[in-house]
Amino acid sequence: MKTNVLSKTKQILFSLLGVLSLITVGHAGEAESSKRISLVNVTFRVDMSERVVSPDGVHLPGTFCNWKTDSLAMMPVGNNIYQLTVPCEAGNMEQYKFLNGISWTTGDENVPGTCGVPNGYGGYNRYINVPCQDTVLKLVCFSRCDSCPPRVNITFRVSMAWQTISPEGVHLSGSFNSWDPAVTLLNEVGNGSYYQAVQPLAPGDSIPFKYVNGADISGVELVPAECGVYSDRYNYQRMLVVPSEATVLPVVCFSQCTGDCTVGVESGQAEEASLSQNVPNPFLESSIISYAVPERSTVRLLISDLMGRTIKTLVEKEMEAGQYKVTIFAPDFTQGMYFYRIIIGKSIFTKQMVVLK
Repeated sequence: MKTNVLSKTKQILFSLLGVLSLITVGHAGEAESSKRISLVNVTFRVDMSERVVSPDGVHLPGTFCNWKTDSLAMMPVGNNIYQLTVPCEAGNMEQYKFLNGISWTTGDENVPGTCGVPNGYGGYNRYINVPCQDTVLKLVCFSRCDSCPPRVNITFRVSMAWQTISPEGVHLSGSFNSWDPAVTLLNEVGNGSYYQAVQPLAPGDSIPFKYVNGADISGVELVPAECGVYSDRYNYQRMLVVPSEATVLPVVCFSQCTGDCTVGVESGQAEEASLSQNVPNPFLESSIISYAVPERSTVRLLISDLMGRTIKTLVEKEMEAGQYKVTIFAPDFTQGMYFYRIIIGKSIFTKQMVVLK
């Protein structure tokens, strides 16, 4: 009798353990199922029309990949648009950025504060509060909150007079190409008269930029403070506020503020002030004006039309004694005859020149 009671008691305990086991397994399965259901697909999209895309492609670092810069490569889908679908947990706030390449140094986008959250480093990250269903985010422009605005063509021009041109050529580096010194090559005009490149930009944007002799950071020009904007990273930069219409910028000399590519001759001072005929004359592309300053003087070199109206000031500054040269460029003038005049202290000289088209 006692044995039967113990046997039945054991049977009841084993039955209870079995039921508890089923309940536990059931809850584990429901938890795993719930975890799977909580993941939704979020499709991120970015328009790279305003950027030269890095050879490493476009990437999507964020909290969902521990901010790894090279783990999530976005796919091009046409018209400079890149996209990628990432599983995210519903209810989470995920932070992220688009990255041009795989380097924060050269490819980091500048997220506006109006559509970002502080990242703790003085900038902003994009963010999304993940919904409970699959979502395709709106298309945004790289470094902007909304779509890319219409763009106008801006022609950048630089004279490399008195520079030894690098075998890699002359490049344009700026915020529009993530400061990559090797991607925007300038084309030579008129056997080296100057170099130019056309860049589509959005009207109203403030664009910092520099010219580069070569294809790496060692060839970046030194922009004078008087025509530059200070930057912790690149010292002084040139700055352009993009106009509303297509524009050809004036030629500037490499590492100088104007197209006045002057070079003083240190040995041998000039005995008297002089102004030479520009060579060549007439000219189709560029020409050189030479002049001599016998002693430290205020120098003004002006170009005027046939009515005597000044249309361009080439030099206006205090200069040491020496021999100087200035390069002028035909695209800066309409076809015709002009006077150029120099005032060195109390001496005045005037000559004629002819621009052809």
